Amino acid sequence: MQQKAILFLLSFLFLLFHLKSRKIFIPTGIRKIQFCIGLTFILFLISFSFRFLSCEESTAPVNKLQVTLTAEYVGVTEAELLLQTKNAETNTQYQFFRDDFLISDRTLIQAETIITDTLLLPAHNYTYKVKLLKKGKTLTESQPLQITTMDTTSYNFTWETYTSGTGGSSVLNDVSIISPDDIWAVGEISFAGEFYNVVHWDGQQWELKRITYGGSPWPIKSIWAFSSNDIWFDVFVRWNGDIFVEMPIPNVLIGFGINKTWGNPNGGLYVVGNQGRIAYSPDHGQSWQKLESGTDLPIQDIWGVPDPETGEPYILCPASDKYNVGEKKLLQINPLTYEVTILEWPYQDRRIHSVWFKDPRRVWICGAGVYINKNGQWKEYSEIPLIFTNRIRGMDINDIFVAGDFGILAHFNGVIWKTYPNAALGLYYSMDYKNKIAVAVGQSDKQAIILMLKPVL
Repeated sequence: MQQKAILFLLSFLFLLFHLKSRKIFIPTGIRKIQFCIGLTFILFLISFSFRFLSCEESTAPVNKLQVTLTAEYVGVTEAELLLQTKNAETNTQYQFFRDDFLISDRTLIQAETIITDTLLLPAHNYTYKVKLLKKGKTLTESQPLQITTMDTTSYNFTWETYTSGTGGSSVLNDVSIISPDDIWAVGEISFAGEFYNVVHWDGQQWELKRITYGGSPWPIKSIWAFSSNDIWFDVFVRWNGDIFVEMPIPNVLIGFGINKTWGNPNGGLYVVGNQGRIAYSPDHGQSWQKLESGTDLPIQDIWGVPDPETGEPYILCPASDKYNVGEKKLLQINPLTYEVTILEWPYQDRRIHSVWFKDPRRVWICGAGVYINKNGQWKEYSEIPLIFTNRIRGMDINDIFVAGDFGILAHFNGVIWKTYPNAALGLYYSMDYKNKIAVAVGQSDKQAIILMLKPVL
């Protein structure tokens, strides 16, 4: 279009020149008018050409160098920041600043880079920025990014114990906290010649209860609570807030040997057990299907949370035999395809028994030791005695409990673990931790034992 305007201007000038060269008689008044009109038209064309040219320049693509810095993860003493660049040349240098102090000076390799800062203090504010340079000259820099690290949590808890059982052997296998006034523990308790399989806390006291299926009670191994009126006992019986409802037992769950239950927030239920068994119900216990785990090992625990990238549950299950030497496997369940993937477990001399996480980028596992996985890299905590821990549960990445054999009980405050050697001695097979209340359950001298911990306010 710019070329057409220029051609039109040249044509008009040529016409004026041609008329003059032909010496055509034009009255003087008309020639003046003709000159004014021609001059105005020429100026219009020149202005139009320049405007069109500037418009073309403004809409043309601009390969401007850009750099941004965003927080991907902020913990207690570390942060992961995402460095993103656009239109950066190869071998561009970047400098990473924390509070105006240069802490990294490297060459940019790709458009997206994760930068991990591990030298932070709890409950502190920090400001980051990145500069891009070429031959020592600053090309551009990011907008300042401000973060606040999480604080550590308190180790100061008080505890109470409750034991039950007379004659025979009593044990509690699992526990679920709905609220400070609504806690359920399950197992088998012989008391005064009667059999019970549930203990309920109402905020004031523990009460023995009996749940039956087909008129008969059974030793309950696992419990999962979606809410106070949606609680599952071995997925065979459901408490709806008013009554205990017997659920259909399909063939896939007969002789299953349940070890643990986990519920997806959308209502789906998973159950894991011995001989590598995994079953899934997509419709709140109405139907079940078997998942092929790829192992015959007993699966001891299951835990999942929504993946921050996909929104779908990220689900892990540890599998190993607590009492026999053999393989140890960490399984991942795909909630879309129901396929099970075996992940690498680097410590084949250490059994794994329980798993917990709030974010797939930080995964904790316990068993023969306590471990953390940070973005694919495993690390063992050295401050915990090498006593077998049967369950790990937490409220956040700076507030986690483990419980296990010989009364082992430990709390992680975001930086280091603290053990509680003065807590009641027992074998703790499971625990839960919600609303700042931790409850561990198990067995002590053939009696069922409950250890309840509350923070000192």
